[in-house]
Amino acid sequence: MVQGQQMYVATLVETLVFLLISMQIVNLRIEKRDNIFFVLICLITAAITIYAHSAFSGPIRLTILVLFLSSMISFKKNVPLYYSIIGVLFALIFLFFIEEISYRILESISSLFAITTINLSLIVLMNSILLFIFYMILSRYHLYIIDFSIFSHYLNSGRKYIIISIVISLSIACAIYLITNFKLNQQDVWYIIFILFVFFVFFLRSSMHKKIKILEHEMQKAHEQQLKLNIRNERKTRHDFVFHLNAIYAMADLGELDELKCYIRELTTNIQLKHQSLPLKEISLSSLILNYQQTFFHNGIRLNLHLNNSLEGIPLKGYELTIVFANLLANSFEYLKHDEELKRQIDLTVDFYDSYYRIEVMNEYIGQPEEILTSFLRESESNLNKTRGLGLSNVNHIVKIYNGQLFPEVTSNKMLSIVVIIPI
Repeated sequence: MVQGQQMYVATLVETLVFLLISMQIVNLRIEKRDNIFFVLICLITAAITIYAHSAFSGPIRLTILVLFLSSMISFKKNVPLYYSIIGVLFALIFLFFIEEISYRILESISSLFAITTINLSLIVLMNSILLFIFYMILSRYHLYIIDFSIFSHYLNSGRKYIIISIVISLSIACAIYLITNFKLNQQDVWYIIFILFVFFVFFLRSSMHKKIKILEHEMQKAHEQQLKLNIRNERKTRHDFVFHLNAIYAMADLGELDELKCYIRELTTNIQLKHQSLPLKEISLSSLILNYQQTFFHNGIRLNLHLNNSLEGIPLKGYELTIVFANLLANSFEYLKHDEELKRQIDLTVDFYDSYYRIEVMNEYIGQPEEILTSFLRESESNLNKTRGLGLSNVNHIVKIYNGQLFPEVTSNKMLSIVVIIPI
């Protein structure tokens, strides 16, 4: 009885780590609200695994495991089944590879200390430790094989990405079938697993190389846009300079000193807005914020910037930062634009603390704090269920990918803050 309980606990731990790797490989995350669901799935999977070990042959056991876990991931994370199957099958290859390593390690230890038998639960526990180390490496460096949004975007001619997914899945499944169904000796199994692992390494290398190329293209595109914007602003400034001088000369000649001072003050403020730079790592993000600042200024709204960090180490990609900041600023702007009674001011604050980045956009609001919070949460959830491409729901989607938080704060002086927390 005790041995059975030990085996169940060891299998449960191994299943949990196996699930984490399966999702990491296809760039999925377990959010806080998913914890209970996936813990229950691991409890059920561990029980099924122990029962199936004595009731079914190897291929049937693996088929049950793959289909059950894949369907649960697909159901909870709202991704196609063939996509989650790829993650589970690749994780299974890793499990085979690590089982061989665990067996060799324990075999060496047993030979060294003259141990005749090795407890099966000890082998499973060793597998879990090695799998967890591998998962930490993948998670720490944000490594994965396939991202569904990128995968379907770059292979979007018809249903080509579905066909490729099925081909990859069947290829891996055939390799697993050969390992488990045929009576191969340990050396042959080791060779097959090693070949599959080498295939995975080259596949991962190709995937990372493609990702680097995409990032380089995005950086070059952002740099070109920034240069074009600078050239356009320079030409516009030079073109308008003559008109400004004529206007200044005319007002000075007529002796309209008060109007002249006001005109020069507005002109100086406008030029400062155009030519200032921000202490941010992403050039495209700096341009975005400055453009918003000019737009707000021309609509009678002041954007105060409190940028206490350059966001150099934030895990979000450049285009994701753009989406987050653009939606936060646009949300506040739309709120103030339609109500003249509100204070015409927006505050943008960026801070970094010990383990997380904090982005805050603050503006004045009208109404009771409870109504504001309830409205925010209800609107955010409804938008998130319908589409991830609108307003704060889009920000929420990006933030959740990196285990972050999006929430509102209200103060006693009628100020509403939308806060984004991104852990490192």
